[in-house]
Amino acid sequence: MTTCMRCLGCRWVCEAHPHMAWEGDYACGCGAPGMPCPLCNASDGVDPPKMPPGFVEDESA
Repeated sequence: MTTCMRCLGCRWVCEAHPHMAWEGDYACGCGAPGMPCPLCNASDGVDPPKMPPGFVEDESA
C-alpha cells in the first residue's frame, strides 16, 4: 500500500497550505478549510473526489 506523501493518506490537504495534510497527526491545524489532495484525490470531471470519513452534506443551501 502506497501512502501519498502530500496528504499522508487522508486524501485532503489544507486549502491555505496545500503542501500539508488536513487531517491526522501531522495536520496543518491553521483552521483553513480542506480541499481534495491534487495528487491522490483530484476530480477527473466524471467522479467527484472522495469525501473525508464522517462527511455529511449540508442540504440547507
